[in-house]
Amino acid sequence: MRSRRRRSWRARGRVLALLAAVMAGTWSCIPGRTTPEPVISSLVVRNRSFFDVNVYVLPSPMGAPARMGTVVGASSESFALRARDLQPGGFLVVLVHAIGSRSSWTSDAVSVGDGVLAILDVSADVFGNCSASSLHTIVTVDSLPPPAGLTATPEAAATVVSRESSVGVVSQPPGPAIAVSRLDRRKTD
Repeated sequence: MRSRRRRSWRARGRVLALLAAVMAGTWSCIPGRTTPEPVISSLVVRNRSFFDVNVYVLPSPMGAPARMGTVVGASSESFALRARDLQPGGFLVVLVHAIGSRSSWTSDAVSVGDGVLAILDVSADVFGNCSASSLHTIVTVDSLPPPAGLTATPEAAATVVSRESSVGVVSQPPGPAIAVSRLDRRKTD
């Protein structure tokens, strides 16, 4: 009788230990609350082709691409860029794949950060080859300090942007740096 009780207690102990291990493993898989990762910059994709394209970022030179989203043909879309989307040093590399084609295109690295907006112009031929696409950056007007001796007006900031255009920054007219929205599909006469 005594050996039977010992066996039943041993079996109960094993079941309880197994149950405790399963519960501990389940609770460790529940994600904790974290603060959202801040947005560093934005990527504006202007798809000038008829193909819908998938846009990816390459966070490391040898790593797997991270999908940003799909941009419908002949439209524009904006994506938030976070630190995990950039390569070391704050460089952005983008991969574009036209849906329905076998080819993809990878951009050169561009530096982005606070006040610098990345613009991806997607161009594809009839076969979905996106090699004519380009990735460049612009400095937003709001991020520029006013020039010495001038007031902080959009016209003054546009002057600074135009002066810096010789070093690879695209100049913008006075007013908002860029406005991105879906293309209007209405006909204009």
